[in-house]
Amino acid sequence: MRSSYRSRAAVGVAALLLTFGVAGCEDGDPADPIEPTGEPIPPHSSSPTEPTTTDTGPVEPTLPAEAEPETKAGAEAFVEYYWEVVNFARHTGDVELLKAVSNPTCAGCRGAIKSIVRVYGRGGRIIGGRFTVIESTPGRTPSGAWNMSTRVKLERSRTVGAGDLNQIVRAGEIDFFFGLEYESGAWRTTFLDSP
Repeated sequence: MRSSYRSRAAVGVAALLLTFGVAGCEDGDPADPIEPTGEPIPPHSSSPTEPTTTDTGPVEPTLPAEAEPETKAGAEAFVEYYWEVVNFARHTGDVELLKAVSNPTCAGCRGAIKSIVRVYGRGGRIIGGRFTVIESTPGRTPSGAWNMSTRVKLERSRTVGAGDLNQIVRAGEIDFFFGLEYESGAWRTTFLDSP
């Protein structure tokens, strides 16, 4: 039963991180947030919905000092950093850093990584769709495990050049629940789902 839930969670979070096709969309009908598109891949351009860029392209996010300690503030800063890593992976197709900050047992993380790899593996791109943390509530279980409830704002996104994965997704807000671990002086995501 647990493996079936984890499998569903992985698929659900992968869909959320790739398409945001869930309730919580503000612009338009939340039941139909995705519009297929046959648009060609546009030339690269920098916009506020993309990670920081230089003349050579997007810049990989750097872990801020605030995210280093094992404290509530450290957990909050790590989750904000995690979303920056997701933004970078979605914009570039480079999932190595996303893998590094995700525990291999995190089914939702693996599903999201796999979805990004599928789009870029087909020669596609994800344009826009930046995640921005609106609020976070850190917590700890009696056993000492860290968790975080997070509300994020999503900007409109388009997936292009990836065949049947092409789509347009409206902007909105969505809640995520994280499980976190702090080991050897570093945070990693152990669980990621949307309630």
